[in-house]
Amino acid sequence: MAASFTGEMVRLLRIPGCLLLLAAAALPTLALTPVSFAPLREQLTNDIATLSALPDPSLAQRLRLKKFNQANAVLDDAKKTDGRALLLLSQKLRSLPAYTNALNTVASNLVAVYNNEYSFISGIILELPTSDPADAVEAKFNKLARTRERLNSVVTSHRTGSLYDAAKRRLDDLLASATAVLIIPFPEEMLANSVEAKVNGINFRTTTGLSSENLFEAIRTPSNIVINLSAVDWPRGFLFSVPNAQPGSFRYGIADAASFVNRRALYTQLESSTAATNGAIYVSTTATEVYGSFRCSGDGFEIRDGRFRITISSAP
Repeated sequence: MAASFTGEMVRLLRIPGCLLLLAAAALPTLALTPVSFAPLREQLTNDIATLSALPDPSLAQRLRLKKFNQANAVLDDAKKTDGRALLLLSQKLRSLPAYTNALNTVASNLVAVYNNEYSFISGIILELPTSDPADAVEAKFNKLARTRERLNSVVTSHRTGSLYDAAKRRLDDLLASATAVLIIPFPEEMLANSVEAKVNGINFRTTTGLSSENLFEAIRTPSNIVINLSAVDWPRGFLFSVPNAQPGSFRYGIADAASFVNRRALYTQLESSTAATNGAIYVSTTATEVYGSFRCSGDGFEIRDGRFRITISSAP
């Protein structure tokens, strides 16, 4: 995060270059990954070469060579999943003490792959736009904590091989879901300079010109974009501001990097204004517009399913 950014404003993983990475990472990854099995492959290759070079091998040596060739065939089957391959190799080789370390190293490698992807997804979740699909992804991620704990508790070839494929499949599915939620599509169906949301469960929708108080402002300066929005859908209204928006896609936390005020009973003696105490405004930019989503809450109100679209103007 750049030093000039404040609070919870979070850069989305080097957009747009990360999108290609995420799209690739979300593809199924259960096929055998040679790099994780490299220590075992090296030992098998050396032992097969040694036994194959014997001019007159004993029966025991011939049987051992056969077992090594069978194990090597498992590694040659690219369609085998990592967990299944490790389980088969454990069954074939775990009676040989010389292979215990190599088998357990492969298990450790696979667990490390899982943990790296788990950590990567946790970073994505912190940056997801404020939406119900994002909440669903986070809930699924939280449910994986127990699976991750089981996978990391005892790392051996047989145990890891038994648990790995099911755990990795769930993780890959979650990565695909998180990737899909990460990017908010441009709201072509919305009018320029408009906003919509649910305020305490009631639809709120307005656009420029529908009220004299409506303001849709995104002013580009040499260093940032200053966003101010005032919206009235009588008898309700709200104000929000992102004073230091940056080109790209960012999450601006309330109330550190953005502010939001809910207004009630407009133009009456009961009119009141209450600031949001938590939530976020997610902003993306094009060359001419800012758009995004928001969700927040404060004393007596909750804003959900918020979306906006504002035309950018230049500072005078």
